[in-house]
Amino acid sequence: KGEPFIDYGEKTKKIGILLNGLLYATYVSDAGNEWVSRFFFPPNNFIVSNHESFYLGKYSSESIRAYEDSDLI
Repeated sequence: KGEPFIDYGEKTKKIGILLNGLLYATYVSDAGNEWVSRFFFPPNNFIVSNHESFYLGKYSSESIRAYEDSDLI
């Protein structure tokens, strides 16, 4: 819980499959506020990744963290 899978500014090729639990992605707006942009939960939304960083090799503009104890492979 609370542990980041991907953090802000990370350049990553990580992709995860969420077996159970709940993760959420956040970003920081131009005003400096942190907003939740999406949730990851099985079985509907279980592929966990920052697509921009994964595909384009950019630094992550979002953080993906566990909202509750979760298992990923």
